[in-house]
Amino acid sequence: MNQKVHWRWVLLGGVMIGLGWAGTVRAALEIDPAMESLSAQLADQIAGSQLRKVGVLEFLNNSPTGEKLSGDTGSAGRYAAEKIEEGLVNCARGRFAVVERRQLDAVVKEVKLQVSDLVKTEPLKKVWGQIEGLDGVVLGTLTRMGKEVKVTVKVIEPRTAINRVMESTSVAITPDLGALFGESVFVPPRLEGEPPTPAEVVAAFSPPLGTKAPRVHPLADPLSTMPYSVRIWVDGRAVEPIFKGREMVVGVAPGTQYAIELGNHSDKTVAVSLLIDGLNSIGQERVLPSEGRKWVLAAGKRAVIRGWQIDNRMAREFVFVGAQDSLAYRKGFYEDIGLITACFYPEKAQGGPSVRGVVGTGEGAEIKSHVREVNLIHEPAPAAIINIRYDLPQGIGSQRE
Repeated sequence: MNQKVHWRWVLLGGVMIGLGWAGTVRAALEIDPAMESLSAQLADQIAGSQLRKVGVLEFLNNSPTGEKLSGDTGSAGRYAAEKIEEGLVNCARGRFAVVERRQLDAVVKEVKLQVSDLVKTEPLKKVWGQIEGLDGVVLGTLTRMGKEVKVTVKVIEPRTAINRVMESTSVAITPDLGALFGESVFVPPRLEGEPPTPAEVVAAFSPPLGTKAPRVHPLADPLSTMPYSVRIWVDGRAVEPIFKGREMVVGVAPGTQYAIELGNHSDKTVAVSLLIDGLNSIGQERVLPSEGRKWVLAAGKRAVIRGWQIDNRMAREFVFVGAQDSLAYRKGFYEDIGLITACFYPEKAQGGPSVRGVVGTGEGAEIKSHVREVNLIHEPAPAAIINIRYDLPQGIGSQRE
């Protein structure tokens, strides 16, 4: 993957930080262009089938134990469904209407539709009866297959449960897509000190067939040499996390202000893409990790991020709130509520070419947060991806293993 990253650097609390954005030249089978192409195919099929109103449900994970939500594809199913919905709206051109997914999800919750009900006539009829004119429900499944994810999408007529349309495609697993899986990985540099390539990061998510990926979170692995850290601070104290395999979970209380400490204990400057509930902590945009603006930490430095960075002078405090009061939900992005993601990109060597939860995060009071813009080029692949799930203390036990 060729990537040219433009940077503006900032100074936060005496630490060199950076804001950046990346223009990425993607291969045809990366998640965004793949979903855009699939949406166009679906739109033509929907119009050709004379369906007038369709809605998109969250895509399922097709695992060896059956279809389920999340599974080993994390929030990628929700992200793919979001992109398909967006693509159908753009490709409809008056041929059909697309029901807003939040409305459809509310109906599904109201009629208590289960995963096993999605191909049954009577349960689907309940959805059909709740939304006037709905004659197509878009369902999708994601199946991890080595270094690819197969995405299969079908459109079912809810009144009869008849499959009217089916399309599929394969999506290459990239570091961005791997981050959506909700897993955490660290790829150490090679003996020569060279940073990991995108392919090496993907291999950490997708080990060779017949082998298993390490089941220990890099922050909990006593043998890990990872030089980066992420901690959640509340009331001046670091929140003690719970590690469940490759997941890191913290219990939180709504109404509590919090901060995120990023640590760089390496001998290289790093750029950190920090996403809260799927939104970039700088500018509050919904972007993939590689595409958003980033914080930059000099070698051996730490920075405490206390809120959503709005401009070069001000931020708005991070506050734990109920999911429906979160900033992501209010913006219409509720796929990653309850998830904090930090991706660490080492600085590129000089002279090289450019290249689901019940608790969410809302906005608190404005606070002073002066930053200074600078320039930097980083490696195209992150050396580490750290995901932290947060939830009510009683909800931690329900997190997947």
